[in-house]
Amino acid sequence: MNKTLSSAGASIVKGAVELLMFLPAVLVILVYVIVEPVKWLWLGSLPLLYGIGYAGNVFFGLNRYIKILLFAAPLAFGYVYLLFDSLMSWILLGVMSMIALQRGVKMNGTVWRQQFGLQNYIIGLVVYFATSVILRLVDGFEPYLPLLTWFGIAALSVTLYVLNTHNIYQETFSNVAAPAVSSSVWWHNRLQIVMLLAIALVITLFQKIEQGLLWLRDRIRAWLQGIGSEPEELVQPSAQEQLPPQLPQMEPAEPSKFMIWLEKIGMVLVYLFLAALALVLLYQIGKRAPVLFMKLYRVITRLFNKETEQQSKEGFVDEVETLFELKGWKERLADKLGQRRMKARSQWSDNLSNEEKVRYLYRQWLTRLIKNGYKRKTYHTPKETMREIERSNKQYQSTSGEFLSLYEQARYGHKDVSDQEVRSVKKFVEEARQNQ
Repeated sequence: MNKTLSSAGASIVKGAVELLMFLPAVLVILVYVIVEPVKWLWLGSLPLLYGIGYAGNVFFGLNRYIKILLFAAPLAFGYVYLLFDSLMSWILLGVMSMIALQRGVKMNGTVWRQQFGLQNYIIGLVVYFATSVILRLVDGFEPYLPLLTWFGIAALSVTLYVLNTHNIYQETFSNVAAPAVSSSVWWHNRLQIVMLLAIALVITLFQKIEQGLLWLRDRIRAWLQGIGSEPEELVQPSAQEQLPPQLPQMEPAEPSKFMIWLEKIGMVLVYLFLAALALVLLYQIGKRAPVLFMKLYRVITRLFNKETEQQSKEGFVDEVETLFELKGWKERLADKLGQRRMKARSQWSDNLSNEEKVRYLYRQWLTRLIKNGYKRKTYHTPKETMREIERSNKQYQSTSGEFLSLYEQARYGHKDVSDQEVRSVKKFVEEARQNQ
């Protein structure tokens, strides 16, 4: 029961992510078509329908489309019928509620990454960008533009996180839940995500940041100008004390040039003091930052450094260095969108490129060694791994040089590998298998 509740809760979170990625389209319908104020309550409850759909599949076994339809349609349209008073609301929001229930049903027994793939996140960001441009030119949507901006930033954050995780899975050719990747690699790429998100936030909120800094500057100026001047005490005279002035009032004289220059010198000295203080603080922070950074890094490493325990079922995955190399990112995105099939890399096929064949053969060779007792260190480079294997297996000392060179050429060199070189690698792997 507890497992069912936790899985239903996870489906609610996943439903909230799906709603977030396509929220602009839903907002347009709610703002311009639906007039009942209860529409915002319906919008907030929409992810809950995912959890209800998941639970319905668990308890009723909704394994056929007709069963899903008989389950989702009455619940969806009955729900909106109780909330809304117009036929248009019943139709539009009923259909969207039924879709949410159906999506929740399908989350039981299938992998969500396959249902809601990377292309959906890309499309969602395009929808945010297009609507943010178009809706600024349309009357009636001005109050909701800040909401659209902040939800767009949240959608960008989720997309960057999913891209990061997706690229790690593809780089490691891993089909398991936790690929055997060093925690330092995870941390390094998460840091890149945070940096990209920070840049996006600065670009998005540039005008607001500029206004805030200008406001802060004006407050500092007003405070500096008020330093040294004593506040005047206003005393309200009584009615008896309000006597007519005996002497004519004189016009206030202009301050002397000496006082003006003295004030300017004082302001310059205050600015110099603040600048020096800021430099000292920056120096102290820069001096202590490496130590603090290393302490934080050790804490994170102790919590998440389980690379020796997180081996994949195949026993070996390619090393992951960085996820934001532009060329690799484009290739991986093309794979996800259908231009190539990543699954083909995990098994031998004539459709593989020569570079992919070499990497496949290397994986098979090293996986067999791991199964025979070799304990691979995930933080080792291929050259360090080969050197360690040669120390315990004399047979590789004279033949491994060309094999390792061809693998590094295919893995890191981005150079073409000939058919003859592929046959040479294959011969090496076959001979190694026979000698084991």
